[in-house]
Amino acid sequence: DDVDDMSNRKARDACDALCDALRPAFLGLKRRLRSHTANSRPGEAIAILLGLHAVTHQAYDELTNSRLAQPLDQTNPLAEVTHKRRVAIIAGSDSGPRRAPLGARDVHATHYGRLCPVETPEGQNIGLIASLAARARIDAQGTILAPYVVTRRNATRAAARYISPQEEVGAMSAPSAIVPHSRRRTIMARIGHGVAMVHPSEVILVDGANEMALSAATATIPFLEHNDACRALMGSNMQRQAVPCCYPRKPRVHTGMEQAVAQHAMVAIRARYAGRVAYVDPLHIAIVPICENQGHACTYRLARNVRTNQGTQADHRPTVIPGSYVQAGDVIADGPASEGGVLALGRDVLVAFMPWEGYNYEDSVAVSEALLRNGAYTSVHLDEVSVDMDGDDGCGTVLSRCVPGITQSQRDRLDERGIVRVGSMVYPGDIIVGRISPRHAGIAPKGNSL
Repeated sequence: DDVDDMSNRKARDACDALCDALRPAFLGLKRRLRSHTANSRPGEAIAILLGLHAVTHQAYDELTNSRLAQPLDQTNPLAEVTHKRRVAIIAGSDSGPRRAPLGARDVHATHYGRLCPVETPEGQNIGLIASLAARARIDAQGTILAPYVVTRRNATRAAARYISPQEEVGAMSAPSAIVPHSRRRTIMARIGHGVAMVHPSEVILVDGANEMALSAATATIPFLEHNDACRALMGSNMQRQAVPCCYPRKPRVHTGMEQAVAQHAMVAIRARYAGRVAYVDPLHIAIVPICENQGHACTYRLARNVRTNQGTQADHRPTVIPGSYVQAGDVIADGPASEGGVLALGRDVLVAFMPWEGYNYEDSVAVSEALLRNGAYTSVHLDEVSVDMDGDDGCGTVLSRCVPGITQSQRDRLDERGIVRVGSMVYPGDIIVGRISPRHAGIAPKGNSL
């Protein structure tokens, strides 16, 4: 059998990996309980059960040291959705990426509609880390399913059916753009691991969507069919690095996947039911329902100055005004990198391809001062500073604004506790926390004590 065939592979989620890691610890706990239950005093078995040190240690080790346990990429909504849909081809192998066979990195015919052939890392993990296709699903058995429309005598059913790799074997499949109302005598169709020229009536499976073979990040690239494959790979990876702008604008040229990405990332707040907006401020939105049986006014809390894992700012911006009416599902507050519930990673600007005094040599880009004044690409980043007050020697470290060796202007920026005042502007080198620690005199050497 072909080990790279999707028919011989099963997808395992985080729950399966965690269960496999904790199973030996629970089996050992079970053996200890059985051995102590027969010849032990009452309450000793309960004490063993409460001492779950081995289980907690194994869970902590799996969540901190495993290659599959990673902090969620929250740079932008696309990065978050892509990280959740990432697939490791040889996750359970101990050989590592250096000894991975070439067949595991290559694109297989059964990946169509299940794994994206474009989006993959550019380093040593190329081909070993993939991304689920935009329309793919995973069933309870771990089989990755692809959406197809079943045809019968040149007539297609409206609803798409999710097909497993086993059901796809031996069936003719073709893109939906040329089937079933093709005027040509023969069309190119897929069968097995190859292609063949067949009559349109012989096609059984039609692609359920035009972008079913691509991932969410790749499907957001306009005119992908006219791009180079290497550039498309770079574009799908670099979109995840875009930081949210303070004034996001949705693109004029888009593919339609932007709205789906923003909706699945759940960065925007949508109305639960139809009603009238009664109150709006930067932190709350109150909507009074139209129907009396839906209860009282519903208040939506907006996020403000929330720090993500990558240090970017996640804020909600109200998109409604008091007195306006909304329907169920309407966007009432946009999140980071979204406008109107649509993914907005950048800005539409006028670009000139020309040499300009050598400032745009090679990969350099010269930006106009108007973009800087308007804040088109301005982004906010949040940093956390933690000060440890528990010294190892118990020296009694305290916070204070009376730090020796600082100027009066630096001291005025600190409050009574020695912490920088809220709303003040800080620059590199400024003091944001004042801490005083007592200095202990060291033991004099024997030569100095004579």
